[in-house]
Amino acid sequence: MEPIKLHYSEALVLKAVRSFMLRFIGWRYVAALAVLSASTFYLLATGERSWLIGVFGSAWALGLVLPFAIFIAHRRAALIRLRRLGKAEAIFEPKEDGFRVTSDVGMINLPWSEITAVWLFPEFWLLFFSQSEFITLPLADANNEVREFILARVRSHGIKVS
Repeated sequence: MEPIKLHYSEALVLKAVRSFMLRFIGWRYVAALAVLSASTFYLLATGERSWLIGVFGSAWALGLVLPFAIFIAHRRAALIRLRRLGKAEAIFEPKEDGFRVTSDVGMINLPWSEITAVWLFPEFWLLFFSQSEFITLPLADANNEVREFILARVRSHGIKVS
């Protein structure tokens, strides 16, 4: 498989971070926060003023703030990594046993088995190494042959693709 040159931009990186956060939080988190909100306001409306209101209110406030804090941390880290790239380019070399990514800041060789999940989006894919660490693969630079090869390799290792 031929190496491909990946081109990054601030807009692409920020879209990747937003997409990650929206899928990471998911509808279950929003539903749980809605139930907690409704419970808190119901207790307040019925005159409850015990320690339970304090616990529910604190959990609700934390539930609102935490996603924003995680987003800001990921956004900041992604922009720092982008600026370190210099030319905002990297070379992605897919192979049978793994892949190599080379850029101005260094090189990494990884076997496909190190990928824990792949999230597919229309403009890019996120290749995960842990729950919150990933590489963004811009699809504008990858033809269908490369995309099919990557998916075949990760699926052959039992890696979740969604």
